[in-house]
Amino acid sequence: MRADIAINHNIPQPDSYDRVIINEPDLREIWEYNRATFFYQKILGYNRNIRIDLMRKEPKALKFVAEVKELQDEIVYDKLMRPRAVYQFFPARSDGNDTIVENGNNKVTFEFQRQTKEPYLCLSDYLKPEGDNMGFMVGTAGQEILDHAKELENEGLYKKAFIFQGIALATAEALTEMVHHKMRQAWGLKEGEWDKSRGPPRNYRGERFSFGYPACPEMAKQDLLWELLHPEDIGVHLTESHMMEPEASVSCIVYHHPDAKYFNL
Repeated sequence: MRADIAINHNIPQPDSYDRVIINEPDLREIWEYNRATFFYQKILGYNRNIRIDLMRKEPKALKFVAEVKELQDEIVYDKLMRPRAVYQFFPARSDGNDTIVENGNNKVTFEFQRQTKEPYLCLSDYLKPEGDNMGFMVGTAGQEILDHAKELENEGLYKKAFIFQGIALATAEALTEMVHHKMRQAWGLKEGEWDKSRGPPRNYRGERFSFGYPACPEMAKQDLLWELLHPEDIGVHLTESHMMEPEASVSCIVYHHPDAKYFNL
């Protein structure tokens, strides 16, 4: 069974199939990819719409944002964070519910689940049965900032430690946005200019998915991603339960299909 998804689209070719490691990219560039509502409201717990409050020059919002930016400056000047990322494109194809990835002379097969009711989507539907390709990536804010936050906790500086932890988590997410942007550029996908004051691009071709989320809930499949990318080379490891360490890390599988979208099983 295959969902009714068009497969007559053009297949973009990446500029290289080599593995790319990004060592300690500029933090200021990464933070341009932060989504303000996600960062301040979801992660740091600001309980109002941060954008509206900033437009209205609400003292509470202005003070909170200034405090966070001061700590970001401290991270930059004292080199408290060492973000890293790795990504790579691979030839790939679909076979029913399976995504078959060519890794040199080896093949790695991801067995994805399919919806049990219409439209019967499965991640493998976003690849053609022959001659397609896809990408994988892992990004991390690193262990250093989390260790520093723990030291602050031990000193009783709980609020500062909490904000540092939040910045680390947001940095991993923003780094993922940045790498995904670079991967779309490597595919040659055309995108318009984006307003950096409003966060990363929102309208683009393709989609990325992370293990543990609805479309691919099985964390054990992280092992296959590690077989392909070897993220241990950037300091990211899997626990026995297939979770990532450091905690402020994100892994993704990336499709270019124009109809790719999130869905629940």
